[in-house]
Amino acid sequence: MDTYLGQSQRGWKLDFKTENEKGKDCQRAQLTRLRAKYLSKILLHDSNKHRKKIIEYAKSFNEKYGLEDGKKKVQNAVALRLQVVRV
Repeated sequence: MDTYLGQSQRGWKLDFKTENEKGKDCQRAQLTRLRAKYLSKILLHDSNKHRKKIIEYAKSFNEKYGLEDGKKKVQNAVALRLQVVRV
């Protein structure tokens, strides 16, 4: 059996912004988008037994608040949650 020895991480092209590149907010925004992307993939994956319930909840949330108001509501809830966690 062959063994994969990998390659040096210097050769990896990640396209992540560095902390010094355009300030820390650029990197933070990039990581936040990536977290949201992975979270949605996990929640909506076929093997997630709660997938249908999550989809129904999202549909009803969208019907109740709409896209723009819903985004603001979620952003405010996340900001409040982050404040509680940091304290």
